[in-house]
Amino acid sequence: MKAARVRAMWAIGAASVCLVAGVLLERSIVERFLVRDGELESYFLQALLFLGQLVCVVVAGWLFHHRESRESVGLASAVFIGACTVTVGIVGLEVLLYGSEATSGWRSSSVKSELNVLGFRGQPIEYSSEDFVIILLGDSQVEAKACAYDWMPERRLQHFLGAKGKRVKVFTVGAAGYGQDQEFLALQGYLSRFRADLVIVWLTPSNDVNDNLWPTFYRGKSRHPKPTFRLEDGKLIGPTEQIGESVALSRSAVISRVRQLGEGDRDHSFEKWYPDPYTPRDQYDGPVVRRTYPYGMSGAFNEGVLRNDRSGLSFYLMPRSPRITYALDLMRQILTEMERTVSQKQGRLALFTAGPIDEMSVIVQGHEVLEVAGKYYEISSEQGLANLEYITRGLSYYHSSVTQSSWAVGPDDGHLNEHAVDEAMANLADQLNSRVPAVRIPPANEGNNLSSHGS
Repeated sequence: MKAARVRAMWAIGAASVCLVAGVLLERSIVERFLVRDGELESYFLQALLFLGQLVCVVVAGWLFHHRESRESVGLASAVFIGACTVTVGIVGLEVLLYGSEATSGWRSSSVKSELNVLGFRGQPIEYSSEDFVIILLGDSQVEAKACAYDWMPERRLQHFLGAKGKRVKVFTVGAAGYGQDQEFLALQGYLSRFRADLVIVWLTPSNDVNDNLWPTFYRGKSRHPKPTFRLEDGKLIGPTEQIGESVALSRSAVISRVRQLGEGDRDHSFEKWYPDPYTPRDQYDGPVVRRTYPYGMSGAFNEGVLRNDRSGLSFYLMPRSPRITYALDLMRQILTEMERTVSQKQGRLALFTAGPIDEMSVIVQGHEVLEVAGKYYEISSEQGLANLEYITRGLSYYHSSVTQSSWAVGPDDGHLNEHAVDEAMANLADQLNSRVPAVRIPPANEGNNLSSHGS
């Protein structure tokens, strides 16, 4: 009788531990004490919490119901040992991972010898007062990892303008995966230290729209936090943080690390600001296109990313969704702020695109209807052109058409190869010829300011 009472007390104690653990796993409690922004957006973590609570309740119920049985001793012991192990493990991980917050944004991942002083791939930032300074601002197109270091876009544009008798220096600001949000912040960093007479923003429209919209960026299966702006009553709000700034996603280092791994990102909390995404058709009686899309675009036919207007094809969806319209307005507002910032520094800003003739039709051949997961999506090259015109309207804009047939790096890589870059930069130099003086005459109040900062 005494042994049964001891077993019952042992089992009830273990059941109590399970119930306390179940209460601590309540989502509202986790959000109140552990989540930095007060909201646990990740469905994965929400499911884990619910599963943990369910296990705790089931184990507690079994222990209480069988509290005097011999079998309860083993399970109760396992509960106490497990609780101690988990507690010690979490405390140890918290100490070990303390200060290991995620870093928002990034710069170039090229080898150090190819980086300028700002951390972007390109030649050292060195110029004299008589040099006309041009900045190529953009993403992977300006970084041009497929090009040899001495054949990057900046170097070829500088070469072609130099051949026209211009005294110019061209520098790169930007890295792969950048949207106009990080480009703007990187440009601000550049202008705080250096001069720019002309800033050329190399657009990759279908990518830029999504890169600007979301506060995270996909890298493989994980998501990386990044600085992001948003619109509120037509005004630009943000950024969320600066490039390189630490982002603590939770008061718990363990939970913060889990969220960094990609299951818990900031997208859900940002999405509440956005209008509705594209609504596909449930039925369609016309012809449906089934083909392989070039340059890795077939991977964009994913119902998950299409549903949130996160696909590269969202730029071509028709009619244009309220969310994409918002994204285009956001992009234009950032570009407008860029232009104002550059103008305040006595410089000029221009937009630029480069690609094969009739570039929009390379990916989307006219008008097409796709079937994805039983839904029908209508895409059009004309819609893409209309969106591009919407972005560039009222801003100085150049386009370089690449005429050669083999212009891409490869069948799965739609970046311009070295030959296409050379043609695009030669074409751009022709268009800039009348806007770039042979020798820059410094303003009287500028003095003889020589910048000699390198990598």
